[in-house]
Amino acid sequence: MSLPGFYENHYPPACMHQWLTIETAPKDGTAILACNLNREYVPTTAYWAAYHPNATGKETWRTSQICGNKLDGLTHWMPLPPPPQGPSIEAK
Repeated sequence: MSLPGFYENHYPPACMHQWLTIETAPKDGTAILACNLNREYVPTTAYWAAYHPNATGKETWRTSQICGNKLDGLTHWMPLPPPPQGPSIEAK
């Protein structure tokens, strides 16, 4: 996503560099960086979703990877950092 000011406008400055309790995380499909108790607190990207082909209508945290697996045990979150700035790198 390359929207000028998105991160500054979407997240308060106070939460940009600190872990917050998962209860305060956005549940609108926004991707976040989350800590998973079941993974020894290794950060992972996640989002809140109500749809998955194998679990239609069951709202839960899911991985942001292609598989979209359900995530249990999330305890903390923080916004993802802004994307890199500068010239893009094109695949050869």
